[in-house]
This record gives sequence, structure tokens and C-alpha cells, in this order.
Amino acid sequence: MDCRKIFKNPVLAATAFLLAAAAGTALYLTMDKGAGVSTDSVVFLDTAENIVDKGKIWTTAYGRNIPMTHFPPLYPTLLATLSRVSGASIETSAKILGALAFALNALLCGALTRRFGASAKTAFIAAALLALSEAMISIHAKVLTEPLFITFLLAALCALPRFLETGKWRWLATAAVLTALSCLQRYAGLALVAAGTLSLLLLPRARLSIKRRLARAAAFSAMASAPLALWMLRNMIIGGSAANRHLVFHPIDLPHVRQLVRSILFVFLPNPAIDWLKNAGTAPKLTLAALSLVVTAGFAALLWRHRRRVAETVDGIFSGESAAAATAALVFLAVYPAFLATSISFADYSTPLSYRVMLPEFAVAIPFCAWLAAEVAARNGKSAETAVAAIAATLLISYALRSTALCAEIHSKGLEYSSDEWRKSPLVEFLRGLPSDAPVYTNGAAGIYYQTKRTTKPIPRETIDGAQNPEYESEMAAMAVDIRKNRGAVLYFNNVPSSLLPTPAELTEKLELETVLSGDNGTVLAPNGD
Repeated sequence: MDCRKIFKNPVLAATAFLLAAAAGTALYLTMDKGAGVSTDSVVFLDTAENIVDKGKIWTTAYGRNIPMTHFPPLYPTLLATLSRVSGASIETSAKILGALAFALNALLCGALTRRFGASAKTAFIAAALLALSEAMISIHAKVLTEPLFITFLLAALCALPRFLETGKWRWLATAAVLTALSCLQRYAGLALVAAGTLSLLLLPRARLSIKRRLARAAAFSAMASAPLALWMLRNMIIGGSAANRHLVFHPIDLPHVRQLVRSILFVFLPNPAIDWLKNAGTAPKLTLAALSLVVTAGFAALLWRHRRRVAETVDGIFSGESAAAATAALVFLAVYPAFLATSISFADYSTPLSYRVMLPEFAVAIPFCAWLAAEVAARNGKSAETAVAAIAATLLISYALRSTALCAEIHSKGLEYSSDEWRKSPLVEFLRGLPSDAPVYTNGAAGIYYQTKRTTKPIPRETIDGAQNPEYESEMAAMAVDIRKNRGAVLYFNNVPSSLLPTPAELTEKLELETVLSGDNGTVLAPNGD
């Protein structure tokens, strides 16, 4: 579809821009307590401050003073630049970028849906689903790289098909620049490089020779990956590692699969259903899993029975003017999970398949599925259109209810380490009263550092990268000696995931500590007699 036709109606175009601006403004006002701060956010904020103060992309978070190599440089650089230009604080700059990305992503979601050839109504529904998604709101309201990564991703998927349709190199250059920016925002941008390269090799199907396809794919890949290659070269020179990761084989395991299932359920199910699943016993969960398998098998059998009609429908959908855009999106939807699986298995086992990590997949799946559902419904009569409309209405209502509750909570309490729960934490107040040289072991190092700038020590983990920690017992013994000798303490927060750590009860018994403070926020342990 010609880009000029995406918003050919000026009224529709103006409405789309106004609604997107309203969504971004609403999110900004929702972040009354500030943008949410997570463990990664602490590094981004600290690095941005170092760029402003010292002009270096270094991090001093958690008592370190090292070049930042674990993350690409674009996000903290943008935070620092916006802070310098506007005079706003780094935290306020993060709020502005999050709200801006939210507005752009809603607009680009609608634009990509139109690029597939969908109607304006379908495009507005897709944009509304993205803007009302609890997962999207939650991530855009935090100091994270995903929001702008999604912006570059959706924009690149709008630009690349235009090159495939017209052969004009300015569109290839535009797609390559956007892809390069995604790589400098998150290393996962390499998945977009791969998806774009594959799309150029696969499309267009008839007009180009293999030689010309290879030339186009090579040009795109070189332009899109060159800036990241230079960044990784810088990392190797001054940091000794391309991305602060090491190649070790540790395949995806059951905990990762469980995280993925939870992420999918979180995105699509209403809160009552999620709460029921959390509290349900093993038998109901197994029954639900078996029922899901039966339904999936039945649906697959139905598709197989009508395979000719299905093949004709699919061929008709993907052979029109939307073929390039739809195929490029479909390639990314396949490549991104494969990239994550490879990264977890060989480079970064600790990467969780959380809804945050899976959000780029959802951001592309929303416009793609909205367009595909509308196409299938249009080809299968009134009953199919009614069913699709009912599903869309159910999702919109569910999303609206969930997002309203989330926004109210964000506005009144804040998110994660910048929330009132951390600002007014009894454990943090206890810490402020300890001598500055007293060793503190905790599962909440990031929250403590963000609130107090104090460096702490980690509680030893029983497993590392899925394998038993061989130094666990010696680390626990050294921790016990350190706490007793230097009158330290253990701060154990209840609101921090700690499944791989010993529990407070186990620490009390193993280290011979006693509870000096306990409450909903967590527990403080100290040597006997303190």
C-alpha cells in the first residue's frame, strides 16, 4: 500500500494524531510519582548522569566505576541529551521519552495495520488495543529501553515493505537507519536485522534474481549493523567484552517456559482469570492444560479438514498489495523468539521470558493479528465477522478495565523502586540508621541504591545460570563471618523476586541470626544480641 494512502483522509489522520497525543499526555500525567525504576533502570539513570557530568558512557551504579557495555548506548544518551536541552532532570526526561514513545507506538501500530491493507476501523482497533494494554502501559511508564525499541521496530516494518514495493533505495536506507537505532537501543535489534535481511531475500517473489536479492540484503545488513559493530568494538577495547556476555551453552529450561506462558496469559487474560490461575491447585491447572490441548488439536483437525479452503484463503491474503508488509512482519514474529532462544541458550541464561522481553513480539502481533482476523472474517461471511467483532470488543473492554486500574495505582503509588512502598520502606529507614561501613546483604540492591546511593552485597544464590553454585556454602560462611565481625545486617524484601535465594528462615538458622524487624515490606536479620 502506498504510504500516502495510509492516512489519505485528513479527518482520520488528524483524529489519529490527536488520539495518540492524548494517550501520551495521559501516560505522562499518570506518572505523578515519577517513571518506574527497575534494576536495569538504575544503570540507565546513572549512565545518563555520567554522560551529563563527565561526558563518558560509564556507570558508577552499585559502587562500580566501569564503562557501560552490558547495554547499548542510545537510551542513556537520549536521556542525557534531553536533560541538557530541556533543563529537566534525568528522571523527568525519562517520563517525557516514555510518554512520547507511547504516543508514537500507538500511531505506528495503526499505521502498520494500514500498511497491511486493513481498513481505518481495523487500524483504530489495533491502536486502541496497544494503547489500552496493561503490559504496554506498565513498560512505557518505566525507565526502560523497550518503548523506544518498539518505536524503531514498528517504523522499520513500515519502511522496509515500501522498498520491496517500489525498489527506491531511500526506503531501504530509512529502514536500515531505523534498524540500526533499534540495535543501539537494545541488542535484540539484531533480530530485526536478521528479519529484514530474510525479508529482502524472500521478497519480491518473481521480479528479482538471486544475485540482486543478495546485493540488497547485504546492503541492508551492512547499514543496519555497522553502528552496533562499532559500539561492540569500543566495548572490546575498553571493557574486554563485546556485550559483557560470555558464550556458554545453557539451554532453555522449564522455568523459562513457565515465564513465557505467564507472559502470554498476562497479555490476553482478564485479571480475575489470572488471579484464579495463581491460586488454583495443580488439578485445575492440569485440567485446563488438557482442555487447551484438546481445543488446539480440534482446531488443527478442522484446519486440516478444510485445508484447500484454508490454503486458498491464505494465498489470497498474502498475495495482494499487502504481501510485502505482511511477510516482513511474519518473518520478524518468527525470528524474534528464535533470537531470544539462541541468546538465552548461548549468551545470557538469566534473560527472563517475561512480558517485558516479549513486548516487541506483542507489539507486532497486535496489528498483524488485527489485520489477519479482519481479512479472514471478510472472506467467510457475516457469522465470522460477528465472531471477530465479539472477540475484539471483549479484548477492548478487558484491556480498558485493567489499564484503568493500573493507571490509578501508578498515579497514587508509583512503580517499583520509585514507588511509595520503597520511599517509605521501614527496611530502607532501618538502613539509613546503620553505620556507613556496616556490611549489608540484601535481595534489593537496586532499590536500596536508587533510594540511598548505598552499595550493598548480594545474598549468595544456590544456583547460577541453571546450575548448582559450587561456591554456595563457602559464600554463606564468608557472609556469616562478615556480618558478625563488622556488625552488619541482612535486609530481605518481600516485594523482590527471590526464588533462587535462601529464605529468611533459612538464613536465620544457617547464619545464626535473629529477626530485628519484620513486616509486610520484609525482614531485617542481624547477629544475636544486636
